[in-house]
Amino acid sequence: MERMLERTEPHGDGCMVWTGPVGSDGYGRVSVGSPMSAHRVMARASFGSRGLPLSSEPIHHKCGVRTCIRPDHLEPVTRAANMAEMLARTFYERRIRELETALKLVDPLNKALTNP
Repeated sequence: MERMLERTEPHGDGCMVWTGPVGSDGYGRVSVGSPMSAHRVMARASFGSRGLPLSSEPIHHKCGVRTCIRPDHLEPVTRAANMAEMLARTFYERRIRELETALKLVDPLNKALTNP
């Protein structure tokens, strides 16, 4: 676990962002005998002691950051719950982009359009 944490850097939202290799799917990658997702390795190290089976079920990023490996940002979930959350997040992100585009047409200098 310590070696994993050495390959992270803090993110403003409290995330521990993986700085090692990242796969084409956007998830951190690490080799532990065979290539695995960094967040899954961290989840096994963190939650395995609690008797949670972590073989095949999704590990959900509560923060929505694919490269985050902070244990309290991860949780094992069912495939159905993981898909429902991802679809909801995608809907809201798309809706925010639509609203920002409309606001730019009406008030291009609006403070809501600048990143904090």
